[in-house]
Order: sequence, then structure tokens, then C-alpha cells
Amino acid sequence: MLLVVKFLAKVLTVLNSEISPRQIAAGFAFGVLIGLVPVTGLLPLVLLLAAFLVNINLSIMAVSTAIFKLVAFGLDPVANRVGYTLLAKTAALHGLWTKLYNMPVV
Repeated sequence: MLLVVKFLAKVLTVLNSEISPRQIAAGFAFGVLIGLVPVTGLLPLVLLLAAFLVNINLSIMAVSTAIFKLVAFGLDPVANRVGYTLLAKTAALHGLWTKLYNMPVV
């Protein structure tokens, strides 16, 4: 619990410091992206590497990643049901999915 309080205190000091709002916003955006993509795969590692190469606020990125990872776990069953309904049970979209499947780029 003390670790969480110390981390939140650090975030508050970052928000009150002389750091550019663009750096804070970029850190938040990278955190949202990393938090919403699945953990397995190459994409989270590429995003994390890009976050280290770009001048962003890493503590805001860590906080937003943790928050949106929890949000992603909560939204996963709902997104699964919506995706299954759109892909398998909506007859009006079968032609669109077939056309997209047969395109060489998609």
C-alpha cells in the first residue's frame, strides 16, 4: 500500500512540475496503447521501445498502463461477445467479411 501512495505522490509531483504538457499527454497516450493491447506478442514491446526512444513522461505512462490494463480485463468479455455477434451471427455482414477475407491486403 505504501508503494502505491509513493507512486501516486510521484505522479502528483510530475503534474505540478515544469514538464511540458505534451510530454505528459504523450506518456498517457502511450500508456493507453500499451494497456489496451494484449500482453502476448511483439506490439507491446515495440510500443515500450518507442516510448523509451521518444521524450515522454514515463511515470504517467506507467500509471495509465496499469489503469487501462485493468479496464481491458474488464472489457474483454464484452468485446468478445460483440465481436462474435458481428462476425458469426449477423447475416447482413457475411458478404462484407467474405469480401475482406478474399482481398490480398486484408
